[in-house]
Formats: sequence, structure tokens, C-alpha cells
Amino acid sequence: MITALLLAQIALPSLLPQTEPDGIKLVGRLHSDWVFVSPGSDSEAAWLAADPAHAPFADGAEIRRAEIGAEGPLGPGLEFKLEIDFASGAAEVTDSYLRFSELPLGSFKVGHMKEPVGLGKIQSSKTMTFIDRPLTAALIPGRNAGFLWEHSDDSLSLAAGLFRNTDDAGDSVGNEGYSFTTRAVFRPIFENGGARILHAGFSYSFRRPDESVSFGSRLESHMLPKFLDTGDLEADSVSLLGAEVIWIDGPLHCIAEHTQAALSHSSGLEPAFRAYSVEAGWVLTGENARYKKSNGSLNGVLPENAAFDSSGQGNGAWQVLLRHSNLDLTEAAGLNNELTVTNLGLNWFVNPHSTILMGISRAELSELDATHMLTVRFGYWF
Repeated sequence: MITALLLAQIALPSLLPQTEPDGIKLVGRLHSDWVFVSPGSDSEAAWLAADPAHAPFADGAEIRRAEIGAEGPLGPGLEFKLEIDFASGAAEVTDSYLRFSELPLGSFKVGHMKEPVGLGKIQSSKTMTFIDRPLTAALIPGRNAGFLWEHSDDSLSLAAGLFRNTDDAGDSVGNEGYSFTTRAVFRPIFENGGARILHAGFSYSFRRPDESVSFGSRLESHMLPKFLDTGDLEADSVSLLGAEVIWIDGPLHCIAEHTQAALSHSSGLEPAFRAYSVEAGWVLTGENARYKKSNGSLNGVLPENAAFDSSGQGNGAWQVLLRHSNLDLTEAAGLNNELTVTNLGLNWFVNPHSTILMGISRAELSELDATHMLTVRFGYWF
């Protein structure tokens, strides 16, 4: 898979039509992850007792993402993006949309894309501060087919869209599975080109599921099992509410996010699930924590001096982080399902296109003993 991506990077640009100055360009990313796990004996025993077919917790390695695609202009005021992920061994559509960029008020997208809800899910995997998303992402849908209007300036970002649920190929059949999703981000402080920012965001999604819904999460490691799971829950509708705050001051960033999913059903059973996450990070080498104004999210760190540069003086950028997140699913049929994960991270931004992320995590499920993990990611993008 790695060889194929490298060959594509070399060969495909000559096959793509070019327009100047901003032409169609090849894009891609690869994330190679490793995990070393020390399971809690009670947690692993409970997992194995739940289903004899379950595999025990174990160390592992995987290609988490192997995406290739293209993006750029198709003409005045019209852009496109297409990305396919091959990490699972089959082609899965990630982003695939047209964007009308020069409308009187904002821009308009149509296609397969992320819904504007949940800060932890909106942030690009290229610039995630930790290897896996926070537990708040467990309540947020993935990419779906739909229509999305967006507007952004220094003081605010607005988004609203109509979507319907799709599978990994971007397909959907049926009369249900629609949602309306909106998000508003206010920036009362936006100074020095984004070096100092206060961001307050709110999101809401009203969803009509196909028949049932389910929520669950791994222990903030994709290679470990989905230990926390509600199973299928009947619901006529689901309301997602989200609130988020970001503070950036040069090399410092702080994030707080809360998400709630409230189910409604004619039977009168209306459980609600909640998750929160708090995070802080500091760039040891002094670079600013970057911010993406168009969708109101963090945008990684750009090292002032790339490692291994011609001067021999570059060390890249180094960042330390701490995150604490919680997911509470205890209202699902009386299950005692609450997961808490604390994660200490160290990131090395080798150059503007490659990173090495390292994390030490402690995960606690309900009253069971803790599971400890060491995770490492080697990533690059172009």
C-alpha cells in the first residue's frame, strides 16, 4: 500500500489536467499506527466473558489511513475534491464533493462530506493533536451525502446542511435517514493573524434514523476492541447538541467540548448520552498552534525549521499535550457503561508534511480496572 501511494504521487500529476496558477493537484495521506497495550485483568476478563468469540487485548500495528485523491478548480467559482481511502483493503469514499465558492453569501457544497457538528470529528486527521479522536466523537456521525452552506470571516463561521446517512461507499437507499445539521462559531478575539484566538462554538443536528441507532467507542485506540456499545436502540429521532471552546495564545492551546445525544421514541423510552473532552497543548519549540478559520478547528503546527534541512540546524517542532475525555452511555437499557480516558501526548512535526505522534493512555471502564496503552503514529501527507 505504501509503495502504491508513492508511485501514485510520482505518476499521477502528469495525467491530471493542469490550470494555472491554482491547478488541480494530487493529495494523499498515510498513517501507520502501532499500539502496545497492558490490559486490566478485570476489563479483559469482562470482554472475553461477554462473547467467547472476542479476541483478547493485544499489541498491534495497522495502516490506519491510506488515502489518495485530487482537488482543485473546475472553472471560475467551482471546485472539487475527491479522496478514496484504501486502508481497509477496499475503496471507501471519504470526501467527494463539488464546491461553489463565489456565491454572494458564503459557499455551497454538494456531495459526500463531514457534517458540521462536533469539534473532535470536524478536525482533519492530518492535523489531529492525538492519534485518535476524543470520546465526544462517539456520538457524532461520520461523513454523509448532502448539501452544505458555509460562511466564514475573522469573527464567525456558520454552517448549515441537509444530509442523509450513507455507507462507506457513499451509497444510501430508503426513505429515512435524513438529518439537518448546523454549527455556529464566534471568535470575539482574533488577533495577530490567528496567533491569539478565543473561539466559542455551538452545534445542533436533528436526525431521523433509518430504523435504529447505536453508539459505542473503543478505548481511544482503533486497534483495540469496541468495548463500550449500546447495541441497536429504537428511535424515531435523535437530537445532537454540542458546545465547544478553543483558546489559542501563541504556542498554547486549550480546548473544552461537550456533546449530548438525546433519543426520542413513541414507546416513551428516551435515553440521553453525554460526552466531554478537555485538552491543553504547548509547542516546546515556540511555534504558534495554528487554527483553520474556514471550519473553526485546530490546524496543526508548522515547524519554523524542518528537521534534516540543509542547514543542519533544524529540529522540526515539538509539542506536549494532555487530554481527558469521558463517555457516559449508562441510560442505555440500564447498562453501567461509562468510559474515561486520560492521554499524555508528545508530537514531533518533522517538516510541514510529516509527523510522528506518541501517546500514553489510561482507560477506565465503569468499575473495572484500568487498561494502559502506548501508541505511536508515523504519518505523512502531500
